[in-house]
Amino acid sequence: MILRATSRWLLALMMLAGLAHAPTARAEFAVVSIRSIDQALADVKYVMKMAGKENEFAQVEGIVNSVLPTSGVDTKRPLGVMITKPTNDKPPALLFLPIHSEADLLERLRGFNLEITDLKDGLHSLDTPFGIKLYMKSAHKYLFVTDQQALLKGELPDPLKTLSDAHLNNLFALSVRFDQVPESEKKKLLDEVDRGITREKERKSGESDSEHKGRLVGMQLVRDMIAELLSDGKELGFSMKLDHEKHRLIGDLYMTAKPGSTLAGRIDRFGQARSMFSCLCQSAAISMIMKLPIDDQIRKQFNDLIDTAYQEAMKQEENVVKKVLAEKIFKTLEPTLKSDVVDAAVVAYGPSEEGHLTGLAALRVRDGKKMEELARDLLRNMPEKDKSRFQQDVAKVDNVAIHCIRPPQGDPQAMAMFGSVDIYFAFRDDVFLVAIGKNGQNQMEYALRSLASAGTAKVGNPVQLELHLTQLIGLEKNEEKRSKAKQLASEIFKDKQLDDVNFSLQGGDAFRVHLDASTHILRFLVRLNEAGH
Repeated sequence: MILRATSRWLLALMMLAGLAHAPTARAEFAVVSIRSIDQALADVKYVMKMAGKENEFAQVEGIVNSVLPTSGVDTKRPLGVMITKPTNDKPPALLFLPIHSEADLLERLRGFNLEITDLKDGLHSLDTPFGIKLYMKSAHKYLFVTDQQALLKGELPDPLKTLSDAHLNNLFALSVRFDQVPESEKKKLLDEVDRGITREKERKSGESDSEHKGRLVGMQLVRDMIAELLSDGKELGFSMKLDHEKHRLIGDLYMTAKPGSTLAGRIDRFGQARSMFSCLCQSAAISMIMKLPIDDQIRKQFNDLIDTAYQEAMKQEENVVKKVLAEKIFKTLEPTLKSDVVDAAVVAYGPSEEGHLTGLAALRVRDGKKMEELARDLLRNMPEKDKSRFQQDVAKVDNVAIHCIRPPQGDPQAMAMFGSVDIYFAFRDDVFLVAIGKNGQNQMEYALRSLASAGTAKVGNPVQLELHLTQLIGLEKNEEKRSKAKQLASEIFKDKQLDDVNFSLQGGDAFRVHLDASTHILRFLVRLNEAGH
């Protein structure tokens, strides 16, 4: 059993070199790596322990520990695959495997009836049972393996000197160098995009002026983004690791740009953006905030689209009174619609003892008080039978009025989630707020006070999503299941920092999609499933 397991393990490593289309390689273009075999085993053991399956891992661990010490493989250093340069043919893949002893490893392989031939200059060939001929050579305490003999000529790279920090410090890492793609290949890709746009330029049946123009602008924006990425992009990467001490799963998808390029400037400016609504996320079950600066050229194109859509709508409207009203609404909303930044938040608080959430949405606006005046004017001219659903000035916070809309009846699902579908809204000159739920008014008052006290303080990331699992348990309507889940959560999650999932978009030196989640959530979900939930 041990012999068969060892054979499969070693052959699997060797076969990595035969992957013809793996996104991997020599540090000039792409690399995929694992920090070390020991780290991988430790992480698997950690995950199994968190899932309550530690005993099931013991047998596998015993087999591995009985094999590795005599295999010649070094279990403490990085291993992986490199691709030396991009190509349309078979990628030049080069496996790098850390070793203590080349002789011990080759002897172990020969023990599996594998035919290994010693060639010149320290080169060896290996005929695999799969019909693939591999070539091997050692350097820097690594065994390099490939199915292309030419890759082993000359000086071989030292992985410990060529790997980036992302590869050396994470369990798994993948990086691809955009700046090493030949200009001819970049041009081919962009030419293909241009041909696609040309084919789609004609107006489609039933498409209005604004729809047609919007589609063209959208395609052009995508084309410009691809062109800028190909021109200014430097590296695209992904990394993942487990922090055993802090019990966190951390993942990063990142992209860097050439220093001083237009793309580098965009990424830096994006990283400086901070939402004014970060203060609203305290004690929230789920929160999402974002502040997106809009490039001048993109803003101009969107402004043109807005004007086209407005003019098209005005041409189609024949009623003079409605035209006047539409013009008034557009002129009031225009400064916000044409703003150079989008700053918004969506937050869910609770749940309450009754299991209801309270929803809150916030949007940065311009001339918010003019919007409120417009809303009051619309209400005054509303038919009497509809006015009863609206209540003005139900409360005030620092001279900011809160208004309420009470729909005649609510959607059953919305009622179950929020307890009420009453909608509360308020205007500051720079902010529009909307809240829904049984506790909507109190939450609106809290939001207005928080924004007033926060002042100009802005923290967090340009885009940030956070949720807390224990608070979502309260949404379970079955009392018995909810009670058991709460009891289990109290055992596993000792404080609020153990039940959270954080997702964010970051800027600065790189554009980064970042995940940071508590691994205690895995234990909770496994235990919950075992309990029959």
